[in-house]
Amino acid sequence: MQDKYTLLFVDDETDFEPLIRQLLAKEISEGKYDVLYVQSAQEAFQMILNDFERKIDLVFTDLKMPGQSFDGFELIEKLRLKKISIKIIVISAFGDFENVRNSLKKHNVIDFITKSATSDFNLPEIVKYSLEQLENINSESRNVRFQTLVKMVRELPSHRIKQLVENVLPSCSVEDLKQMQHQLVLEQALEQARQREAKKPVPFPLETTELIEKLKKGEIDVNTLNIDEFNSTHRGIGIYEKMLTRNGKQYGPYYHLHWFEDGRQKVYYLGKKKT
Repeated sequence: MQDKYTLLFVDDETDFEPLIRQLLAKEISEGKYDVLYVQSAQEAFQMILNDFERKIDLVFTDLKMPGQSFDGFELIEKLRLKKISIKIIVISAFGDFENVRNSLKKHNVIDFITKSATSDFNLPEIVKYSLEQLENINSESRNVRFQTLVKMVRELPSHRIKQLVENVLPSCSVEDLKQMQHQLVLEQALEQARQREAKKPVPFPLETTELIEKLKKGEIDVNTLNIDEFNSTHRGIGIYEKMLTRNGKQYGPYYHLHWFEDGRQKVYYLGKKKT
């Protein structure tokens, strides 16, 4: 979790702010939270719109605010329409379960708390739990965004990567970029290891060795084989046709058997193709 969080409380009741600050006094004094408090949804909306650096981490809003230009429901909807993804906790009056149920279906509402004027209102634990939820959501979101960026970098042609660097990467966090660099380096190392492994001489299974010997000895008539099917079926060996040119004339085609042995390519002449 980050060192300090900014919490915005939105409630039209003036006596609710002192209670909030009292209940979070320890965390505020320790520098864990900055607490902002406004008494109208409209003021909160403008504050969030002007929060260009996205310093507000979590919004706690009442739903019913009589006599105001708009209430908590409309605040949530306006933020959705503006595509502002700030997470919201709904503050509800005790027993107002219908409004709570409706609010939880709204965009970016992750939880609710019930108002209480008593000291047993365990706000510090509720805030801590909500921030842990927020961290999990942000972590999942960063991971999805990061995996998408890695996929883009890996699959884009070189001339498009320049556009990606210029237009997309500047908006990424340093943490995202370091993680992406680490994964790309790791993938590159794994690919190099796979390539090295592929180049190692692999002992032929007995049946493959026997097949090569039978072809070389003529015990298998190459003219009776479906060459394409043979090559796709047998890993590490192949039969290929080749034309020879002498004095401007072409002869053939001739069959040649190719295979790898001890890290080297071997070629064996199997004879002329019968036509």
